[in-house]
Amino acid sequence: MSQPSFDILNKPQREIFEKLTSLKKEAVLAGGTALLLQIQHRQSFDFDLFFARELERNDLIKLKKTISIKEVGLNTKEQINIITANDVLINLVFYPFPFIFPQEKTAVIPLASIKDIALDKAYTIGRRALWRDYVDMFFLLKDNHITLSEISASAPKKFGPEFNERLFLEQLIFFGDIEIVKISFLKEQFEEEEIKKFFTSSVQSYRQKIL
Repeated sequence: MSQPSFDILNKPQREIFEKLTSLKKEAVLAGGTALLLQIQHRQSFDFDLFFARELERNDLIKLKKTISIKEVGLNTKEQINIITANDVLINLVFYPFPFIFPQEKTAVIPLASIKDIALDKAYTIGRRALWRDYVDMFFLLKDNHITLSEISASAPKKFGPEFNERLFLEQLIFFGDIEIVKISFLKEQFEEEEIKKFFTSSVQSYRQKIL
C-alpha cells in the first residue's frame, strides 16, 4: 500500500483537512475520501468523521474555532452535517462499530484502514448503497486490497449479526435500484458494464469455492 497522498485533495479540501486536527483524539476519517487518500482511485469531496460515541454540542464548537462554517444541516446525536464557507461538506457520524484493523496515522487525523473501509462498504452494500460504494468496492477487490473471503471472515467481527453475508453477495450483483452516476476516475477509466461483470464473476467464483 502506498502512503496517503494529501496532494490529491483540491485546494478547499486541503485547507479544511489541515484544520481537522482539533478532533484527532476522538474522530477517525473514514469513507470515500479516506480511501481516496490511500489508493487514489476516484474523486471524493466530503469528509466523513467517525466517532465511537454520541455526538455533542462541543464537537461543533471545536470545529467552529478553526473552520468557517456556512451552514449546519442535520444536527443530532447520531450525525451532524456541515457545509464550510468554501463549500466542503463535513459529516460527523456516531459510528457504533469498532475498527478492527490498525488505523493509518497522519499528522492531522487518523484514517480508517483500507480493510476497515472495505468492511464498511460491504455493510453499506448489504443495506442501501450508492453507485460510488460499488465503485469503491470494485477497486478494493480488483486491486487485491481485500478479498470476498476476508470480508466474510472479518465483517461479523465488526458488525456482529447485523452483517448478512448472503444479502451482501446478493446486493453486490443486483443493480436494479441503483442510480448510476458519473464517477471521476483518477487513473484507469471503467465503464458501468465492466464493473458489473467483475462483480458477477467474482461472486460466482467465490460461491463455487465455498460450496
